[in-house]
Amino acid sequence: MGMSGGASESAAAGLINNYGNARNGIQKTWNSNLADLENTFQNNLNNLYSAYQSQMAALDNQRASALSSAEQNLAGKKHISYGLSGANFVKNCASSLTQFDACTIDPPRSGMEKEVRDWLCASKIPLILSLSCDPATHARDCAQLISAGYSLKQMYLLDFYPNTSHIESLALLELSE
Repeated sequence: MGMSGGASESAAAGLINNYGNARNGIQKTWNSNLADLENTFQNNLNNLYSAYQSQMAALDNQRASALSSAEQNLAGKKHISYGLSGANFVKNCASSLTQFDACTIDPPRSGMEKEVRDWLCASKIPLILSLSCDPATHARDCAQLISAGYSLKQMYLLDFYPNTSHIESLALLELSE
């Protein structure tokens, strides 16, 4: 038994209306969930940025204190410390120094400054410990030291920041005889 034209049109219109209401409800829920997700993401990002900035400010503010603490820890031990950037050290101090037994270097992400690499290659320091936060620049710096007569004795990868893409590398380079 079929419906008359008016009744079937009315039933079809009701179905279309129900479909439209359901779709609108789903869309409102979707938009609300998406907005909540975007707000949560933005809040987390802002919190992370704020924490990062405060940590960086703390590191910058504590640099002098860290150098002072390092000097206190080395008190009574033969050592020389310079609070200069690498290029300034090479320009202002390096030529007046006697031979070192060892050198530890921890350059910025961009790697050793050219002046520092050149000086280390010519210095013939028997042992160089090189720490880096960028494996690519570390490879470049180590390659130049190896070309100058150093041997890579050990290489360590240090995961100080688990679950991130950051890795530190530590190279132990000895002057070949």
